[in-house]
Amino acid sequence: MATQPTNTVALRYVPEVTPGTSPTSGWKEIRYTGESLAPTQDTTESAEIVASRESQGAVRTGVGGAGGFNVEMHYGTFDDFLAAAFFGAWTGPHVLKVGSVAASSMSIEKKFGALTTPQYQLFAQAYADSFSIDIAVKQIMTGGFTFLSKQPVMSGTQTSTLAPAAINTNPIWNSIDHISAITEGGSPLTGVTKISLNVANGIRRQDVLGTTAPFGFAPSKFKVTGSLTCYMQDASLINKFTGFTQSALAFRLGTGAGLLYDFSIAKMRYTDGKVVAGAGDQDVMVELSFMAQVDATDTILKITRTP
Repeated sequence: MATQPTNTVALRYVPEVTPGTSPTSGWKEIRYTGESLAPTQDTTESAEIVASRESQGAVRTGVGGAGGFNVEMHYGTFDDFLAAAFFGAWTGPHVLKVGSVAASSMSIEKKFGALTTPQYQLFAQAYADSFSIDIAVKQIMTGGFTFLSKQPVMSGTQTSTLAPAAINTNPIWNSIDHISAITEGGSPLTGVTKISLNVANGIRRQDVLGTTAPFGFAPSKFKVTGSLTCYMQDASLINKFTGFTQSALAFRLGTGAGLLYDFSIAKMRYTDGKVVAGAGDQDVMVELSFMAQVDATDTILKITRTP
């Protein structure tokens, strides 16, 4: 009997028109480096007392789906996921801002095609709960998305009999050739060695009596946090932390061919900061954590895509 190696697991998705209903066309392949999408099950141990002192065991109290996938960043593959994570849409059509309308759900399907009888695991009504990106010297730019969904289904039949759209071949980004225009507080920032960015929606599943199907999914606050590390050149950055001074951050990701994303945080404050000499024969680094805040004239986080 054939087994399933990880290197031949396909991951694909399609935006849903009706939440929880998986379209049979429009599916696209996802470029990814690993995934953790799995069924979830809530259980509670019975409190019943038995004379033999033995436990009555676990009682199922809830089901669902959760997890995500990790990626190496590049242009073009993740636009739908970014829009879903922002509860918004690309407008203009090149600008993405935080939306307050209902999120776009999607169906995500894993294909275990190496098995003697191929199996397909479908995560319908999946909502993007978080997005992250990490950029560090001498590294490939990485990122990830996480989701909550209704209970996944494993089947010997795939949702769509049509071939999904082919994976794009845009180059993977690195920390040398694909980041530029870093500004902090509106001024160019040099000596940067690491930037991380995290978006969280805090989505909660709305369970109801009498069914495993969710009544819906609802978001909490849209939170943007991250970190910034650079060589210490003066006291300006650490003073912004100790003074709790409002600042801003922007950077550009992409290629010289014009396939770009500009990230912009209009208002933020540093929530942690340090400059320490940790050991000999090293450089003193400014290490800062930040949290973005609402901006009445723009948005808490904006992405501008070119083209």
